[in-house]
Amino acid sequence: PEGVADSLQENLTLFVHKNAQNRSRLGFAIPLAENAHIEADLTAWEPDMERNFALFLSIQGQKDSFAVTFFRGTVYKGITVRFQTLSSQDLGLVYALLDNALVVTGSLESMKATIDEIQK
Repeated sequence: PEGVADSLQENLTLFVHKNAQNRSRLGFAIPLAENAHIEADLTAWEPDMERNFALFLSIQGQKDSFAVTFFRGTVYKGITVRFQTLSSQDLGLVYALLDNALVVTGSLESMKATIDEIQK
């Protein structure tokens, strides 16, 4: 969406996290150009994220719609994390604002590992 796109810089970092079940989960981080309204813009985008991230999720094994049709929030090491669960195999759509970047991963476990790595 335009509000989110306006807040992002053009470059991104793509990464892969292998989880405890030996499944690969993709993630990426995009630096923020500005973040005045990014949290509200991301929350407003949530109803359309599954459709917008269909390719990102299908690469990781998504075959059906999400098991949960809404986003939930949690806090991990002081970072607010928003997530929508696809399956019991730790596949979902997960995002957080971390060190002035938007970080998106394919699982909550990979987001936690990313936060751990950045906070070292």
